[in-house]
Amino acid sequence: MHKSLEPGLLSLNPSLLRTIDLASRHGFGGVDAGAGVLADASLDVAAASAAMEAASICGGYVMLSPIRVPVPDAQWADALAELPLVALRAEALGFRRAVIVVMPFHETLPFEQAMESNVRLINQLTNVLDDHGIALGLEYVSPVTRRAPYHHEFIHNLAGALNLIARLDSSKAGLLLDSFHWHCAGETAKDLERLCPSKIVAVHVNDALPIPTAEQTVGERAMPGATGVIDIAAFMGALTSVGYDGPITCEPMASAINALGDIGEDGVVAAASKSLDAIMVAG
Repeated sequence: MHKSLEPGLLSLNPSLLRTIDLASRHGFGGVDAGAGVLADASLDVAAASAAMEAASICGGYVMLSPIRVPVPDAQWADALAELPLVALRAEALGFRRAVIVVMPFHETLPFEQAMESNVRLINQLTNVLDDHGIALGLEYVSPVTRRAPYHHEFIHNLAGALNLIARLDSSKAGLLLDSFHWHCAGETAKDLERLCPSKIVAVHVNDALPIPTAEQTVGERAMPGATGVIDIAAFMGALTSVGYDGPITCEPMASAINALGDIGEDGVVAAASKSLDAIMVAG
């Protein structure tokens, strides 16, 4: 496992070259990137590749655009049109992982029809990604508060995500595991220990607020290890026991970053790096 820097998850928006520099100076082994960063016409792929090689920084994952499924048809069509370029550049930069969020509800379709729709859409992504050797990780969203307003519930736990993955055409598809969603789903280390490491594409870590699980919301998460609500040692220990060897990315929410004060990009990245060091030792 290695620490990977996704600045967007820390409420930062540096260029890819600046991200590589921040990662190198603050002890990260990898960087993650959004699809928009890779599709940007101004991106100098050769310069970014050289910077990564010089700093011994590897590619973590690419957050696809749109970041979730499903979305309106026009938005999906735009993302599919952009995906070949994103995948080509990702491959050139050494990214072998991509991720997307699966929403825990569908606004119009009951469960089985929503399953068929999600499988069809995700297969459109993996049809492109597989050709570039990029595995797709699906993130399930577990808090009750996220799906409660909607009539049609969809998958919101590890078992449901694995069921969806099993229906996909791609053998490379797997999970984006998030310690917050693992916690809110009431899952345990044993649930993770049953996984094949090849099915874990990427990992997000954070902590939960000290409130009942039923009241947790996706928009409020602390730095990993900050509150002790999530048993992060058990989570990390399970990843170690199954042999996961990919990126570990810090994902608090904006309120947690704001609480750090006006410490600048370097201060925020340093704080994230320190929090990751602590939980990776614990794991």
